[in-house]
Amino acid sequence: MPDESSLETGDCAFCDPEATKAYRLYEGRDFYVVADHAPVAEAHLLLIPKQHYPHLAALPPELDEEFHALKAHLGDFVRGHYGRLTYWENGVFGQSVPHAHLHTIAVDLDTTLFERHGDVIDGGIASMRSHWQARGGHYFMVEHKGIGRFMPPDPDLYIRIIRHAKERNGGMWRYAAPERKLHAEPIVAAMIASWFANPALLPASNPLPVDGRSPNSEAAEGAGGGVSPTP
Repeated sequence: MPDESSLETGDCAFCDPEATKAYRLYEGRDFYVVADHAPVAEAHLLLIPKQHYPHLAALPPELDEEFHALKAHLGDFVRGHYGRLTYWENGVFGQSVPHAHLHTIAVDLDTTLFERHGDVIDGGIASMRSHWQARGGHYFMVEHKGIGRFMPPDPDLYIRIIRHAKERNGGMWRYAAPERKLHAEPIVAAMIASWFANPALLPASNPLPVDGRSPNSEAAEGAGGGVSPTP
């Protein structure tokens, strides 16, 4: 079984509570939710474990329940407010921050680009863990319209899907990450306002309360300090 869960955290931005504080929308027992400060779409959220793991397939089983609950709530929010939903993870293949995180993005994809590749994800994070334990190494993950695949680290396929997403969805995709941050403030503020206007979307069973900030908070004002991995 591969074992990368004990990687040195070093200067990992997601291990530093201050690095994402300005964009943090929710904090649970083992995860927090952050608005990407350089989004590729109208809605771009990150689901991040508090403890350092190199990728989602390295998460221990005891985190599965909270992960799936929050993933579902993020998906309901993005799909319900923006009409499009894709989950994406770079999985140490294209990561800009070497700390596990799930992108939840309001983008549309042609599933024929990836449904014939990789391994079927039919058991959520448990399937990803099983595939990774069997194969090891790098991967990326994409899920759209209920079709999820644990993908091999094929740079051509990865770039082809990214290029398709840019062409199909436009918008913030046309900018590189530094430019996205410059143009993103009103988009991020609008998404954060929608988030805090719908507190019912958060799981009531979560052991920590909602942050409680209003859309006029530091997060909604787009203060600095966030980190934006490129999906």
